[in-house]
Amino acid sequence: MTLYAGVLWNLSSCDALKMPIIQDALAVLTNSVIIPHSSWDSSPGHHDDRKLHLHTSQVLRNATGCLRNVSSAGEEARRRMRECDGLTDALLYVIQISLGSSEIDSKTVENCVCILRNLSYRLAAETSHGQQGGLEELDGLLCDANGCEGESSGCWGKKKKKKKGVDQWDGVSPFPDTAEPPKGVQMLWHPTIVKPYLTLLSECSNPDTLEGAAGALQNLAAGSWKWSVYIRAAVRKEKGLPILVELLRIDNDKVVCAVATALRNMALDIRNKELIEQQGIPSPKLNTPSYYGLADAQQQIKG
Repeated sequence: MTLYAGVLWNLSSCDALKMPIIQDALAVLTNSVIIPHSSWDSSPGHHDDRKLHLHTSQVLRNATGCLRNVSSAGEEARRRMRECDGLTDALLYVIQISLGSSEIDSKTVENCVCILRNLSYRLAAETSHGQQGGLEELDGLLCDANGCEGESSGCWGKKKKKKKGVDQWDGVSPFPDTAEPPKGVQMLWHPTIVKPYLTLLSECSNPDTLEGAAGALQNLAAGSWKWSVYIRAAVRKEKGLPILVELLRIDNDKVVCAVATALRNMALDIRNKELIEQQGIPSPKLNTPSYYGLADAQQQIKG
């Protein structure tokens, strides 16, 4: 099985084969490799105390490497992978059980983070949940420091009256819209995903994993979807802004670019913008002399 997964990983580097692999092998890889070898179990009351040895699980590394490649094949590829039962849950489980262990820098965790980064790209536009909910206006979705009464200032300087019935979250109280724990594709955009990403950013030393985690937050915090608003507030709640700012000092261009763009998206939240300004932005360690700061970093997707 390890050899077969390795062959698929090699084949998935070819753009012409990415969609055929998704069509014919996605379900098999997920059900026969990703879920069982991640030790994730969807059955109620399941508790697994076994430690996952990611460095020695070659089949899991090969299978996640294959899915990492095919997850960059475009919108249809992302849609199929988001709808694949158990895939998102298992990938997040691998990340969560690696936190605080030597496995955090493993290739398998790197692959899982990069898959989730790609699947978090354009969530509001490409998922039925986002399309049904609409791209909510920023105004009124999040209480500012002066409270929620009267008119609220939009991020473009306009003032509009708060819409009735629109969920609000102050970044402190329990998350709204959480009657049941998130599962499946919902886990991609739920604010609880912020904490494992921030833990990776603060504990991991693998630059590709750092870039993937920062890129995932970058994607999730973009735009005016209500869950993007919640993500920006969740990063503040989990004290993630100082973590991102500090990573601007790292000597890796790709990581700095992803972190800078994530911070740019976080700054769409007025309170976040104020906190970022208070902390100050260090001079990024980039080799490109044309780089001048947050506004120049371009949003990108990493395969």
